Amino acid sequence: MSQTNNNKFGVSAALTTPFLADGQVDKSLLLRHVQRLLQQGCASVTLFGTTGEGPALGMREKAEVVDFLLQQGVAASKLVLGVLAVSHEEVLDMFALGQRIGCRRFLLAPPFYFKGVDEQGLLQWFSEVLSAVQSQQPEVILYHIPQLTAVPLSVSLIQQLKQAYPALIYGVKDSAGDWSNSKALLEHFPDLAIMIGDERLLEDAVRLGASGTISGIANFRADWLIDVVAGQPAHAGLTPLVNEVLCYPVIPAVKALVAATYDEEQWLGCRAPLLALSDDDRMRLVDHCQSFLPAK
Repeated sequence: MSQTNNNKFGVSAALTTPFLADGQVDKSLLLRHVQRLLQQGCASVTLFGTTGEGPALGMREKAEVVDFLLQQGVAASKLVLGVLAVSHEEVLDMFALGQRIGCRRFLLAPPFYFKGVDEQGLLQWFSEVLSAVQSQQPEVILYHIPQLTAVPLSVSLIQQLKQAYPALIYGVKDSAGDWSNSKALLEHFPDLAIMIGDERLLEDAVRLGASGTISGIANFRADWLIDVVAGQPAHAGLTPLVNEVLCYPVIPAVKALVAATYDEEQWLGCRAPLLALSDDDRMRLVDHCQSFLPAK
């Protein structure tokens, strides 16, 4: 039986970031991508997350990208700002940017440099951040992606934060790819928006009340995910597509498939230390996924 959840989040594309030959963000190409995704029915786009290489971008760059998008007519309400940082200064700078432009939703990762930290330390870190931005009244999505951060967000920690900051904790993005964890979040927090990062789990999660997804696959197959969030069965190609992408470094693989979808090789470049797929790997990936990509 589905649980009741009034926080219908929908599909947010975990936006990949294109770069110019000189390594700067290609803002014009990014704008066209955002416009296409919103026209296709994405409820929002998430900037500067994992897929967007957020930790590799500086605060000045992020502010320039956001300002450019707004100047070109993208509504702040259609943006979710990824906050993947360790120091309070960097984190609060992102919240200040959101406040300045009128963006209320933030995807907030835990501090990820120190490993094996006590849950009490994580509670203190989040509490200091949330207390500092409380008057701003943001909608905070806690980001659980332990395969990259090595800092998991337990049900206990989320419960403590929800109790302490009920007006701020909007939801959780679960990108662990562990169905038992997704199920536990959905069972424990029916009143939070639970977003699923692993697209292969989305159909089952929606049945239990999941609010949507923040998805890298949405960069080129938003339509499939929009259907699943609306309650339709997942396309037969969704799981094979995700499995194929996971055979490669994920961010360069997503970029390769965006490039193939748009016939725009400008999408291929990554910012070091990430590297674009080799030509052989890219051709192999695109060939294996050709039947899954949108018709041109």
